[in-house]
Amino acid sequence: MIDMKIPKKKIKNGCQPVAANSGYPYGLKLNLENEQIKKLGLDIEDLKIGQKVMVIGEAEISNISSYNESDGRKNLSIGLQIMKMDKLSPVVTMKNRVSKATIHLKKIRKEY
Repeated sequence: MIDMKIPKKKIKNGCQPVAANSGYPYGLKLNLENEQIKKLGLDIEDLKIGQKVMVIGEAEISNISSYNESDGRKNLSIGLQIMKMDKLSPVVTMKNRVSKATIHLKKIRKEY
């Protein structure tokens, strides 16, 4: 996966719109409200701030724009409207996969 964090050298004097000093643009932040949380069957008691989750969904391109700045830079923008989402799932690292596979194998061995 590609990290979408803005390089520090591009964040000049706080002018770049970033979310809570995270280094990530506001436009990449996804907020789920009561109705979406309920539809996805999420229990916020199972989640914690800072926890990494996988987001799987379907979005429709709602707008595409391109414009030139006075200094000659070209800015591009693509708007996405999220239409469908799967339930959030924890990010699974290779270490977690190996650990879960080992537990599963031990369980199978006990059954035989």
